[in-house]
Amino acid sequence: MSQGRILTSDNLIMPLQYLLFDVDETLYPHTSPLWPLLRGRILQYMVERVGMSPPDAEALRAEYLKKYGTTTRGLYLHNAIDMADYLDYVHDVPINTLLVNDPELNEVLSQLPFAKCLFTNATRRHALNVAASLGISQHFSRTFSLEDFDYISKPEARPYQVVLDSLGARGGDCVLIEDSVANIATGKQFGMTTILVDGDLPPSAGVVDFTVRRVHDILDVVRRLPTP
Repeated sequence: MSQGRILTSDNLIMPLQYLLFDVDETLYPHTSPLWPLLRGRILQYMVERVGMSPPDAEALRAEYLKKYGTTTRGLYLHNAIDMADYLDYVHDVPINTLLVNDPELNEVLSQLPFAKCLFTNATRRHALNVAASLGISQHFSRTFSLEDFDYISKPEARPYQVVLDSLGARGGDCVLIEDSVANIATGKQFGMTTILVDGDLPPSAGVVDFTVRRVHDILDVVRRLPTP
């Protein structure tokens, strides 16, 4: 198995029970065409359904992303969108033609001795479709998605609290595996151990505990962590 560069921090002593996996650009690489296609669907919705020009849609998308962590949250709060219509529109993409079975990731997940959950700002259906297309659905016991958080997105605190309450867990019981430093920062505020996927940042400021090039490379990281 190809190993990525792993950077570690000290003082990780809490026993761990749960692995919380982000979905988009975490379970699959940022070079995949899937996320750019989803982003294009968001912009297309803003033009066709909200009635914006393409430049205005792009500018507002960037503004909402910076302010709320997702464009979805901004549209929900300020543009009176029909959320069901929006989510169906944005996720109407052929995932199974863009992602393929990933036997290497399947093998990695099979060796991780923790309960595994999907934790996404996307819909449950989208998260499950991604996992199914990658051939890894069987590894995840729970899926936490946008519907569970009253359409509040990471990096806001509410999604993390919902996950912990649902699991009956503390932050220190969890490893958060993410491609977003902002999302990781909130996880760290809850006491989670954090792994940044596809990141170049060293562990710093008590936020990123580990970095790996690919999600496939988390096995060596997790094996170093204390177990219950």
